[in-house]
Amino acid sequence: MNNSQYIAIAGVFATVLGSLITWLIMKRQFSNKKLSYSYTIEPIVRSDDPDLSQDLKVLYQGEELPNPTLLSLEITNTGHVAIENCKVVVELPDTTYLIPGYFVDIPAGYLFLWDIERTDAEECTIKFKHINPKQTARVRLLMDEMPKGEPKISCPMPNVECRKTSLATLGVVAEFIVQVFAPQLLGLNRLK
Repeated sequence: MNNSQYIAIAGVFATVLGSLITWLIMKRQFSNKKLSYSYTIEPIVRSDDPDLSQDLKVLYQGEELPNPTLLSLEITNTGHVAIENCKVVVELPDTTYLIPGYFVDIPAGYLFLWDIERTDAEECTIKFKHINPKQTARVRLLMDEMPKGEPKISCPMPNVECRKTSLATLGVVAEFIVQVFAPQLLGLNRLK
């Protein structure tokens, strides 16, 4: 063998090795499981209307809620793969009681695949047997009062990343640019 053959073999080996490393990196990046969430907290009865707040009483299992508040939570699978048997834990600080609510606009066929369970007085667990990429679960939870701090929302699964996002809106031109250059980012914006 001469030098040019050694160089050709080394070139082929380097190309195969580079392709293998690129494939491994891309496989890891695209198989990441990611959940994004956003939430809003608002009182059910506005305190600036004293007549209504005195006349309206909200009871849960026979117990009056002093300042009933609604936690609207949106959880989106922003990864590229479906997530199976996922749990999202919602925990409130201090002594604010969290009451399991319901899903808004649950997709067809998912009625028995998604569930909300109260695990503690200040904690609920949202269970997904299956959530597809770009799929959003809209959850409503009831609280007995306005929490004094931020709710803690986490996913205890070791291979699922869970992060807070904001409710951002894009203009038509910006959405087109994102759609062309980074379509995976649109899942973060689709939270309604």
